[in-house]
Amino acid sequence: MIAPDQVAPEENLNVAAIVTAGGKDYRSANTPITVPEDNQTGIPTIDPVTAGDDTISGTAEPGSTVTITNGDKDPVVVEADEEGNWTAEVPEVSEGDTITVVAETDGKDPSAQSQ
Repeated sequence: MIAPDQVAPEENLNVAAIVTAGGKDYRSANTPITVPEDNQTGIPTIDPVTAGDDTISGTAEPGSTVTITNGDKDPVVVEADEEGNWTAEVPEVSEGDTITVVAETDGKDPSAQSQ
C-alpha cells in the first residue's frame, strides 16, 4: 500500500490487486495509472466570528472567489486579494448562526467547505 504523501501529482505508477484465499495469494496483472493533479482550491479560513458582527474576514488562495453563507440568508461573494486576505460585509450574525465559506480559483475545483 502506498500512502498519499508518498506519491506526487502526475507520477506514473503500476498497481495490482492481491487477494488471499485459502492461504494462497492471487495477484492481478499490473495496471498503469497516473496520479491525478491536485486540482482542488485550498480550504479557506474564517477569522473568529461573534454575535453582532456584520463583517467577516479570513484567508483563501490569492485571487480566489470566496462565497460566505449564513443559513438561509443570501450568500455574499468577495474576492481574496493578492495576499489571500478577504473581508465581507454580511447581514448581522446572530447567536447560533452557522457561517460557511467556500473558495474557488479559476481552473480548479471548489474548495471543501469551512465553518
